[in-house]
Amino acid sequence: MRNKEAGFTFTELLLVLSIVIVLTMLALPFGGRWVTGQVEDEALQAFISSVYNMQAHSLASGSPTEMTLKNDGSTYIITSYVDGEMGRYDFPKGMGISSMGSMRRLEFNGSGQIRESGTMTLKMTRRSIEIRFQLQYGRMILYER
Repeated sequence: MRNKEAGFTFTELLLVLSIVIVLTMLALPFGGRWVTGQVEDEALQAFISSVYNMQAHSLASGSPTEMTLKNDGSTYIITSYVDGEMGRYDFPKGMGISSMGSMRRLEFNGSGQIRESGTMTLKMTRRSIEIRFQLQYGRMILYER
């Protein structure tokens, strides 16, 4: 009786491993761009949530709130006139509020209305988002460029 062993040769394993390595090297740049896009989308949603939280705080407390930009638009600070600084947030690297927009500060009065309407341009690595703030109760319109 003969012993028949089944399996792969060393050469076959090296061939499969080299194919996997080449495919991985091809896929890595696309994965990095996807991750960057996801991080920027989450930062955009966090920024929008911060604006709504400012408005809700103004309505609940009856006191004005404001958002100011620092570090060339890569940091935004939310302040309440009663409670002081409520939060300091940084955008991911390569993302921030551009100086192209007409607004460098966002302010809600004590009744939750925006004091001045205007536009902020949020620059991202692959695109720009124009956020238009309208008077009254914090309506935001987003335009992708």
